[in-house]
Amino acid sequence: MKVHQHVLVSAAVGGLLGLWLRSPPAAAACFLMGVLIDADHVVDYAHNYPLRWRPRRFFDAFETDAMARIFVVLHAWEFALVYLALLWLTDWQPVVLGLAVGYAVHLVLDHLFNRHSRWAYFLAYRLRHRFAARYF
Repeated sequence: MKVHQHVLVSAAVGGLLGLWLRSPPAAAACFLMGVLIDADHVVDYAHNYPLRWRPRRFFDAFETDAMARIFVVLHAWEFALVYLALLWLTDWQPVVLGLAVGYAVHLVLDHLFNRHSRWAYFLAYRLRHRFAARYF
């Protein structure tokens, strides 16, 4: 999905979660996690195109499959288990729930709408293939 789509969905889901929990911090956490998870794309771009920062190229690079390696370390279903553990350890604190929901919604949307391997959003799969973009 594109950034503006993640912003819109994260705002809507965060707003609904905040209303349900009566917690503006949970809403903010959900929104921020749903959008900022994409910060890991900067690492991928910098690795594949060192010293060539061009905003247009940055956004195009992920749609043209022009990269040799794709890390997207924050995009991994394994981290959903970490969030479940954090929820349990924090007795389902609203902010932690907001982070977990924002994370899960982002990954679900990417998994459904991006054209990648069905295993692409598993860090173990990417590690196994040494982050080669052709397997992503």
